[in-house]
Amino acid sequence: MKKILKKIAIFLLPIIVLALVFEVLLRRIPNEYAYKRHYMEQHADSIETLFLGSSHAYLGINPAFISGNSFNAAISSQSIDYDLEILKKFAPQLTHLKHVVLPISYFTLFTNLSEASESWRVKYYMLYFQLHSSKRPTDYTEILTGSLELNIKRLILYYLLKRESVGCTALGWQIPFQKMQDVAATGLEGAKKHTNKNRALYETQKAILNEIISIAKQKNATVLFYTPPAYPTYYNHLDTAQLSLTLRTIDQLVSNNDNVYYHNFLRDSSFTIQDFYDGDHMNGPGAEILSKKIDTLLRDIDAVKLQQQVNVSR
Repeated sequence: MKKILKKIAIFLLPIIVLALVFEVLLRRIPNEYAYKRHYMEQHADSIETLFLGSSHAYLGINPAFISGNSFNAAISSQSIDYDLEILKKFAPQLTHLKHVVLPISYFTLFTNLSEASESWRVKYYMLYFQLHSSKRPTDYTEILTGSLELNIKRLILYYLLKRESVGCTALGWQIPFQKMQDVAATGLEGAKKHTNKNRALYETQKAILNEIISIAKQKNATVLFYTPPAYPTYYNHLDTAQLSLTLRTIDQLVSNNDNVYYHNFLRDSSFTIQDFYDGDHMNGPGAEILSKKIDTLLRDIDAVKLQQQVNVSR
């Protein structure tokens, strides 16, 4: 029996060593999650406007067009439970926070990352944002999530081909994709993908938004929710009940909280097909337009707050 165990150990040892080497090498590859955590650690105390959210914000908001100090902490497929975890993690350092800006997309209240098709991204929050919310041991490793083929490809691209692996600007905006998608076709595909008849997560998601609002209120900061623009083939194929529940919920949050504002860009006709990367995401020029619109809203909010303070002091 001892001989058999020894042979098994001898057989497994090089595999285990190789796996550990792979794990270390994979973790050393720079990525936007590690970059954004590091930025927040270094600069949170100077951030005035913090953008959170999924790819709608990651591609859609360029802080270069936002007044004051801002940072885009959004990442593709980031659901609001992770927005909340990021905000909670850095709240003590966000000493100059004035605004939290968060997209309320068609799918926001009905999905989360852990149950989505891209749940493999959860590991990035555990490993690189250094959050500890997942109960799955595999989410704390690189090699046990994702395919071996994909991990080998990542190693080759970074270590052999010297390809850049951080896909965002210094202020966190995703560097635009070079190739434009079929905007009309992807709009229809996106609408179908984002429609969810299951309302099981609704109350949880609503509670998360309330907690985000509460943290902002404690810091005397406002929350700006917005529904991002989309191409007609996207918004014309949305489920009416899902969209209506989303809009009613946000209206309720605005009514119940004096630090919450909302703007609906979904059908904003000032965006044309030239402003979209695909049916529901901005390209570079589109992000500039949206960012400037958001900046105007934030400056208007600041003006209202200032006037309120003047009125109180009289």
